[in-house]
Amino acid sequence: MLAILSDKFKGTLTSQEAAAAICDGLHAAWPEAECAYAPMADGGEGTAQALGAEPHGSVLWYELPSGDAYVPSCGEGMAWQSALSEGTLCQRSTEALGHAIRQAVDSGRYRRVYVGIGGTTTADGGIGMLRALGYEVSISPEGVARSIKAPSNSAERAYRRSICGLADVAAPLIGSGLSAMSFLAQKGATPDDEAAIRRLFLSLTKICRYPAPFGGSGGGIGFAIQGIMGCECTYGARFVLDRALVSMPRPSLIITGEGRIDSQTLGGKVVDTVYSYGASRGIPVAAFAGCADPGAPYPNTFACTRPGEALPDNPAEALRHTAMLAAPSLQAIVSHHDNNRTND
Repeated sequence: MLAILSDKFKGTLTSQEAAAAICDGLHAAWPEAECAYAPMADGGEGTAQALGAEPHGSVLWYELPSGDAYVPSCGEGMAWQSALSEGTLCQRSTEALGHAIRQAVDSGRYRRVYVGIGGTTTADGGIGMLRALGYEVSISPEGVARSIKAPSNSAERAYRRSICGLADVAAPLIGSGLSAMSFLAQKGATPDDEAAIRRLFLSLTKICRYPAPFGGSGGGIGFAIQGIMGCECTYGARFVLDRALVSMPRPSLIITGEGRIDSQTLGGKVVDTVYSYGASRGIPVAAFAGCADPGAPYPNTFACTRPGEALPDNPAEALRHTAMLAAPSLQAIVSHHDNNRTND
């Protein structure tokens, strides 16, 4: 059995559409291939659907099949999310997200309130969210964080008991490698924005209260949840993957994918997470991508285009065609894997 666990191809195909195109292409060249697929996401757009969540009556958050709450930080159809994209990058605030989280926690209905952290249009270090949650944040006129005062002990304990961030990347708030700063260009940052945000982020690291390995996710939302509030954070992709595999038998091959495989994939995105899972279980993994950077450390990667080429007008058909061409190679991988298991 082939398990197709693809992320979305951002801006072109949803997770389900990508999986369907891969499956169709494989069947065209390998009719006997048995495919099962489940949607994947990493804490950003598409996570609510991948988790089988349903909107809560207030339309401020989702409810998971487990009975817990899920509050997305981007792209999941919540009306309040439009506020996260208002103004320039330095003007955008995560305040509306904080209000939604607070209402979910204060409702008393949920043991866990999961917060999706990824794909955001903000880069305020989670300050707006913290203020909505009752934290007092002092910022100088120059945009330097001076101090952060927690709300009452009972409120902070309630947050720590219930809130868990689902981060799309493991990266620090600021640093020489992959960090929150790495994602500013795709949020539309100007040079002035980058300078102001760097100044803010540097000052926040000086008043960090707890370790924050997921601090760079969501433009610093992960830093606020983990480094300031002391709440739990985990990989969003692994959280979704564990639930996707519950109903599947052990596959002979896992197929994953995303629109672009590059240096940012290494931080715990869906492709990286699936390859790590396969390696830990002795299951081979292959990946499809719209394009893939040379030297990406993922064997058996099949890209629809070469580096520098424009993406095709019909991405679903291009992905289907790529899967059809890859089918003989994947069939050989499965045969080799199954023979080794038989010999063992």
